Amino acid sequence: MITKFDNIVYPFFGLYKKPYKLNYDINKIYVTRSENSHRETADDKSLGGDYFARLLQMNNRLHFDCTCKNLQQLVFQNPKMGNGCYSQYF
Repeated sequence: MITKFDNIVYPFFGLYKKPYKLNYDINKIYVTRSENSHRETADDKSLGGDYFARLLQMNNRLHFDCTCKNLQQLVFQNPKMGNGCYSQYF
């Protein structure tokens, strides 16, 4: 049986609350947490390197609420949305 947890890549970076708005373009994913908050960058593929390297290069990047290293932490933390290191789950 396949579950919603089968294809998650760890570490998983999560948000406890679903964002108000998500915006995409060819290279970037933007998150607006609430109606009155500013837009934060979740990923920018135009920057070089892997996901961790891109996080270090971004201005106004999204700061996640939790980081889960395995399924047990993911179930315990119970994030509503997030992304894995190599796959997007927004």
